[in-house]
Amino acid sequence: MMTTPRQVASVPRTCRGAARDGSGPMQLIVMYESRTWRVRPGAVFTFGRASTCCAVLPAVDHGLSRNAGSIRYHDGSWWLHNDSTSAALCVLGDRGFRVDLPQDSRYRCSNGTPRYS
Repeated sequence: MMTTPRQVASVPRTCRGAARDGSGPMQLIVMYESRTWRVRPGAVFTFGRASTCCAVLPAVDHGLSRNAGSIRYHDGSWWLHNDSTSAALCVLGDRGFRVDLPQDSRYRCSNGTPRYS
């Protein structure tokens, strides 16, 4: 399905809770290439090379895990989780910020000072 950046892409069934209509408090907007997802608290947004991920990334990039990570809302914040069983997840910000998440770790993305756990 071809979309423009202003359209909301269809959400696979595995991404239950990711809203297409923009409803719900504290929603997160995820953009990748020309696709946009609106994710509500309670949803789990996944990304990686696996076809079961919400955001399916290029299969030819073997440096990226099949199930690289997920974004979830809990404890009053959005959290980025490294779901890979074999690799660290590197997050780069537009202002030079970098976070390296080891396996099975998470990073708080909102509400105050960044926190790892």
